[in-house]
Amino acid sequence: MWAPYKAVDREAIWAALFTHFKSKLWALPWQAGATITTGDVVTDRYGHLQKAQNDGTTGTDAPAFSQSGGTITDNPGVNQVVWLDTGAGVVSIGRKHKHPPALGVAEQPALFLVQVQQNYAPKPFPGVPTRLTLSGYLILYLLSDAPTEDVGEEQLLAATQLNQLFYAIDSALLPDSTNGKFTIGNLVEHCWIEGDTREDPGILGNQAAVIMPIHILVP
Repeated sequence: MWAPYKAVDREAIWAALFTHFKSKLWALPWQAGATITTGDVVTDRYGHLQKAQNDGTTGTDAPAFSQSGGTITDNPGVNQVVWLDTGAGVVSIGRKHKHPPALGVAEQPALFLVQVQQNYAPKPFPGVPTRLTLSGYLILYLLSDAPTEDVGEEQLLAATQLNQLFYAIDSALLPDSTNGKFTIGNLVEHCWIEGDTREDPGILGNQAAVIMPIHILVP
């Protein structure tokens, strides 16, 4: 039997979900001459999250960060920093949708969380709402740097980079409760992705885009 519906602060729920995604998928970009502490995370120009393995200082130019889970030494010498690639993330993240070409090359990969709908499910007898589901979209943009390749000889695909980001999003929604649900820190009953994901993996060029439906069941 459903529990009685409660009045809820919808904005607090969406804001908490956005903060969660931001903490999992985004970090400040790498900067030259920065003091780094072990465990600090930065975003490289491809959106990958790089985690510092020691204290140190960054160099004058960004290193060639690994994109496959490896390490790279930044500013070799006494104050060097070793960075470990911890996986795909995004350069930009927001709640107000901004799309290409207004969304520039340096702002991608980019992720936007937008709310679009809410649904009430009544009890068996009419007039008393008992369950509220909030729905929205995760909108993802990626501009691949794949070169022009002959048909049938493609080696670098935007779809490959998108798959890395899908994995990162899925990981961010892993259960945080003993009943196998993602509750945004016990704020809601469950938050999950369900429905058709519309995807353009760069069919006509290097610009890729994804619209992914996300739902939140309020207790």
